[in-house]
Amino acid sequence: MDMSIRDHIRKRREEDDDDLMILIIPALHHLGYLGGRDAEPQHTSLLTRVEKVRELLEGPVKKCRIAFRMEPYIFKALANYLGKEKLVRDTRIKVEEKLGFFLYMLSHNASYGDLQVFFGHSNGTFHNVMKFFDIVVPALNLRFLKAPSNQVHPKIHGDNRFYPYFKNFLGAIDGTHIPISEGSADDARVLRSTMNTPVGKFQVPPGKFYLVDGGYANTASFLAPYRKVRYHLKEFGHGHRRPQNYKELFNHRHAVLWNHDERALGVLKKRFQILKVATFHKLENQVKIPLAAAVLYNIIRSMNRDEKWLDNQPNNIDPIHFVNLPDGDQGYYEANIEGNNLRDSIVHAMWADYQHRRN
Repeated sequence: MDMSIRDHIRKRREEDDDDLMILIIPALHHLGYLGGRDAEPQHTSLLTRVEKVRELLEGPVKKCRIAFRMEPYIFKALANYLGKEKLVRDTRIKVEEKLGFFLYMLSHNASYGDLQVFFGHSNGTFHNVMKFFDIVVPALNLRFLKAPSNQVHPKIHGDNRFYPYFKNFLGAIDGTHIPISEGSADDARVLRSTMNTPVGKFQVPPGKFYLVDGGYANTASFLAPYRKVRYHLKEFGHGHRRPQNYKELFNHRHAVLWNHDERALGVLKKRFQILKVATFHKLENQVKIPLAAAVLYNIIRSMNRDEKWLDNQPNNIDPIHFVNLPDGDQGYYEANIEGNNLRDSIVHAMWADYQHRRN
């Protein structure tokens, strides 16, 4: 390809991506560990091993999308990048094959037995796929998952609904739930844990803030909507009243920004449905699955903006295995005075300008 993956991502940033910057902190909704499962019958051709991957890459695009959740040219670019950066090396099994094993496992929640049936290798071959979790995913994370910039996002700066009120906005933290293993943790506990961990502590720059839902405390670093006030966009849609007071106005604009987050997460889970099910992986790999999906999502988005084909795709994983999880708006924690004062100062200025423009 003429452009490397890094070139594509740099170009996308220069062109100003349509989506606002999002930070995803999954609230780990824990389930009982399910262990392995029997291989499910798969449709296979007579081709096996490297020929199987080549068949998918050189055949109809639809087959590659179903198997690997990306187009062939993106797969090839990613395989070339992994090889060039020496993150994955050719052995008796080529880089493209190894990438195919990992993507198929991630796209279908495939067990070793499933991989054996689909690709035709012996079961022991696929244990090396787990090295992707230890080596490849962390390396790609450092290169393709970036913290939000301290600069005002162009979508904020160019819209008088949001600027200057949200000029210090960094992104939205969504307490989306991913099935993991035993135990339980609500959104606020997960966030507190990331801020108190001795390694890789999550910090908010002074004067900046994220938007959070009602499951979190309203603080100067994490602004939540007003409680018991209209919030969801459908409550302000056609046939409903416009915001009637400053709290409703704040909640409406908070929800508009939040909607970018919801859309991105919806596409992420639609592409990688493993995020909807409990898996057979050991815990230290389970917690890396959302990271792997997010990294791949960024790479795919950098090379192809069209995601409409996902709407017409059958489920890669039988919905019977999907886990019903609570939403991220549970377990409210009392707000603090500093957070309330910041939110009130923003919303009073917003309300005054809103009324002035309407008159």
